[in-house]
Amino acid sequence: MCHLSDYRVVLVETMGYEKQLTKESITDHKKSTESKMDAWISKKHVKPHFVENKQLSLNFWCLNPSVVFSQLASMAHCVILMSGTLSPLDSLEAELNVQFPLRLEANHVISNTRLLVTTLSHGPNGTRLCATYQHQNTYTFQDEIGAVVVNACRLVPGGVLCFLPSYSLLDKLIQRWEVRG
Repeated sequence: MCHLSDYRVVLVETMGYEKQLTKESITDHKKSTESKMDAWISKKHVKPHFVENKQLSLNFWCLNPSVVFSQLASMAHCVILMSGTLSPLDSLEAELNVQFPLRLEANHVISNTRLLVTTLSHGPNGTRLCATYQHQNTYTFQDEIGAVVVNACRLVPGGVLCFLPSYSLLDKLIQRWEVRG
């Protein structure tokens, strides 16, 4: 009971939509194709509708990472945490409620003279770079991102490192660029 205040009981309602075919649309189509053997139900004859699907789930959320980490650390002889994003370690120690007797915080592997972090509002062709889900699916956006990468590779000697928010966007861009050339 010592960690009771570190947990929250949460009732979560999720809502989705299921695609369903109405019996009427299927039976109506069967009547019109009875003369044809092995007829397939055509999409243009069957009109799906979407049914709202709500589900409730009871969740126990642990809001304190030290609860789990203290159990892991007590069973281990040695714990090594490695990451490029854990710095500063003082705040990590406070969150995990543990002292790290041996610490190594190395310098950044890329010198500041070779680092540029910036944002672009428009691409080289003047197209606005708005990376919302809706815009990511347009060829205009995908082509403009491609133009940005190509221009950066032309201007920056020694290579370019690009970050994208998801593998699905990466796959989408690669697929478009392979088609486009």
